[in-house]
Amino acid sequence: MAAAALAMAAALTKARLAQESGGYQTASALPSAIVASEGATVAVRFKPQASVAEVTKFLQVYAATLSGGPLPGNLYRLRIGAASLPQAELAKVVARMAQEEVVELAVGVQ
Repeated sequence: MAAAALAMAAALTKARLAQESGGYQTASALPSAIVASEGATVAVRFKPQASVAEVTKFLQVYAATLSGGPLPGNLYRLRIGAASLPQAELAKVVARMAQEEVVELAVGVQ
């Protein structure tokens, strides 16, 4: 279910971007705020019963963007923030993420 939720969230984001820009663009043509090439990386496994709405809200709360997945173990790679975080700060964010109702596992991979 979580995989389907993330796939749906990614598809909705893609559709919204296409609608806003009038068509599709290559990733290199998109603003850096949309293409997550900077920031801290977190691996997250969502609970199987997580809905699209719950995953979308989670991504919004943490200003996270999907940068990969599903990976083995049903993990998704998320980017958070515009710059790399110090290890202590990343650990705090990951600890908060791990407490979220929709998250089964969260691990910092910066």
